Amino acid sequence: MFSTFDFLLPSLHLWGVNYKILYTCLLWVLVSCQTDPSSRPAPLYFDLPAYLLKERNRQAIAVKTATVIWEKDGISEVKTNQPLNWEEAFKAWKKLDLNKTAYRGLFRCDTLAEQDDLLWVRYEATDLAVKPASLELLYRGTVVVRLEVKETEKNLLYQSAATYTYVPDDTLRISGTQEVIFGKKHSYSRSWLY
Repeated sequence: MFSTFDFLLPSLHLWGVNYKILYTCLLWVLVSCQTDPSSRPAPLYFDLPAYLLKERNRQAIAVKTATVIWEKDGISEVKTNQPLNWEEAFKAWKKLDLNKTAYRGLFRCDTLAEQDDLLWVRYEATDLAVKPASLELLYRGTVVVRLEVKETEKNLLYQSAATYTYVPDDTLRISGTQEVIFGKKHSYSRSWLY
């Protein structure tokens, strides 16, 4: 007597493969590949995306306007009492994540205790291809009082450097330089003072 599975998988049956064992193994593999999100390992380095999300949500309630300063190649423009869109302000920061799976083990951590309950922590990439290149945190107790991320890119035709600085309840700044080989070097910055 033929079953439905014999009709669907005649080649496996001809090779002497028991389809019930095959399906049981396949089901076991699929079930074992699923992981519980709560069982994921804790972040190896500072969890920048989670911190920025928390800060964005906190600041969106507290701060509604800011002074925005644009600078490009020495020319600046200042606008005061500008509505502050935190989603837009933190947009460039979203790509900065030290805990990407590909980055495991590629950052060196240095700490330095300073006076007045300040602690300086620096994560520095050991591979030049990793972005961001470094993350510096300044803690007062357990509270981050300053955060700075540096990102660099250099190849045969182009090089750039960007610095992202965040001081809670004070400043958010993105600055950097861009240069095309055999071209002029350009500098830029955008600051939100609130």
